[in-house]
Amino acid sequence: MTFIWLLLKAVGFLCTAIILWYLASPVFGAKASKAELQKYADSAQFQEQRFSNSRPIDMGFSFEAMSSLLGDYRSSRKLARPPVPIPVQKVDLNHWFDPNSEGFAGTEFVWLGHSTFLLRMEQAHILIDPMFSPVPSPAPFLGGKRFSEELPFDPQNLPAVDLVLISHDHYDHLDYHSIKLLSAKVKQFVVPLGIGGHLQRWGVPEEKIIELDWWEEFSTASVNLTLTPAQHFSGRALADRFHTLWGSWVIKASKEAIFFSGDSGYAPHFKEIGERLGPFDIAFMEAGQYNKRWPDVHMFPDQTLQAAKDIRAKAVMPIHWGAFSLAMHPWQEPAELLKSNAEKDTIQVVIPEIGQRTRLDSLTVTTLDPWWTRIQEPK
Repeated sequence: MTFIWLLLKAVGFLCTAIILWYLASPVFGAKASKAELQKYADSAQFQEQRFSNSRPIDMGFSFEAMSSLLGDYRSSRKLARPPVPIPVQKVDLNHWFDPNSEGFAGTEFVWLGHSTFLLRMEQAHILIDPMFSPVPSPAPFLGGKRFSEELPFDPQNLPAVDLVLISHDHYDHLDYHSIKLLSAKVKQFVVPLGIGGHLQRWGVPEEKIIELDWWEEFSTASVNLTLTPAQHFSGRALADRFHTLWGSWVIKASKEAIFFSGDSGYAPHFKEIGERLGPFDIAFMEAGQYNKRWPDVHMFPDQTLQAAKDIRAKAVMPIHWGAFSLAMHPWQEPAELLKSNAEKDTIQVVIPEIGQRTRLDSLTVTTLDPWWTRIQEPK
């Protein structure tokens, strides 16, 4: 009886500690104030105190769907991660941020794994969905670690960054520790409606934050940004799903244009974006973490290729893979399937290594060397 009493006390103490941590931890972000909710009421996407997609979707997270995941997880968990850490190319930040390097004034980019990019576009330095933490979760002991042991550069060494773009507030796209590290270095954060509250709770000054609705624009001297639709959802805590907006990004300079899909299921919005704002030199398009249980909120690689055609992109690069295992497909499958499907098509597929510096004006010579096939179990 004494043992049972001690066990119950221990369980009660643990539950209390978890609840207190949940209530006090800033990692879960902020709750919208009444004034903010009133402001969002002007958005066509904001209905009944929640943001919504353009059409009803099946989230795929029913009890039946989730209860059937265990068997798939057991059979696929070994393939969902690379057998050894992924090597990355190192980025020389001094050279990258030197305005006179190579005398190049066009667009170049570095993929940092998953959906994170560092862009230089007409001398403007832009980070997209900066996620530098080793685990995409509210706590280090939750979730699987990054596939690589290191990043292409130490984020603490980043010089001043002109713009940070966020697609939505999930942990693998809006990372608390990365925002805290970047806050003092960034001139402007440009985010979907509602995400500014998270940033302010984490110490970002309000004047540094621009919130946009779908199809709204923000321009600097170098680039024009448009938040465009996506078919997805948001939420960081137990009861805040759909409390902030999600989206994709169109980034245009004087001569070049980039599309960044964020997270999205395949839907008619891609064609509308292409008709209204296309064509694009390249599309950074989601192609990973898909599953038959949630086809409305994540794309399969064949849909990625079609979405790139819909927006009228000259080239497509798969993102949302290569860093974390958030679904049960083999880790390299997104790249393999996209490359295989593109061989039967005319659109160019670009799949650089993590950290590889790529110029937008030289995509025709970008190698399609399948680097992922060389990452094998050591003999």
